[in-house]
Amino acid sequence: MILNAYLTDDVRAYTHEEYVEKELNYIQNRSPIGFVFTLGTTMGFIVGIVIVYQVLSTDVNDHMAEYATFKAMGYQNSYLLFVVFEEAIILSIFGFIPSTLLAMGLYRLTLSQCRDCGF
Repeated sequence: MILNAYLTDDVRAYTHEEYVEKELNYIQNRSPIGFVFTLGTTMGFIVGIVIVYQVLSTDVNDHMAEYATFKAMGYQNSYLLFVVFEEAIILSIFGFIPSTLLAMGLYRLTLSQCRDCGF
């Protein structure tokens, strides 16, 4: 009976996994670093889209004579569209693979520098 007088509603007990999940949720959704990281990720994605668009647009403009030759030979628009989409996929893969490897390397470097992380 006397012990119940000292317990309040603002005290919570968590397991280790629950505590880690609660802290990660706080960092990702409420802290300034979570906002900055989300904003940086979004801006990086948008910049990547713009760069791929610009490279693809420049390449299509540089090969306009070849596309005109294909059209004069009787190729359909769907074939030319397929060629452009194929090039876009190739560009995105050639950009995605090195950037993923770079990000994984930087993550491992950051993790190795973390002394008190508990990982």
